Amino acid sequence: MKTDRNMLAEHGTELMVLKPSSLLQAARADIRRRQRNASKAHDGDLSFEQFAFHRAHVRKAADEQDLLVRALMQPGPGLASAKYNTRLIYSNGELLLKAIHLAGEKA
Repeated sequence: MKTDRNMLAEHGTELMVLKPSSLLQAARADIRRRQRNASKAHDGDLSFEQFAFHRAHVRKAADEQDLLVRALMQPGPGLASAKYNTRLIYSNGELLLKAIHLAGEKA
């Protein structure tokens, strides 16, 4: 049985319109999650908060702008993700580019 999300996606209807500021916020949140996960693991807490972006990109990124650049330049891992929202982020290069520019303005 298909979910509403799958049916809407198949028929070309966007479920939500993402904005560059939304991607920038998601990148910032992933950098914070990475730090939180590392800190908690160091303390013996093995709980893990999942990332919006691909984990390999989050782990290597110096900051949120670097994370956005990695997503734009290497979309393959994100497009192959099992997570729908991650695939959605990586599928729109134009939106990623706008988010990169926004991050540069706010730096």
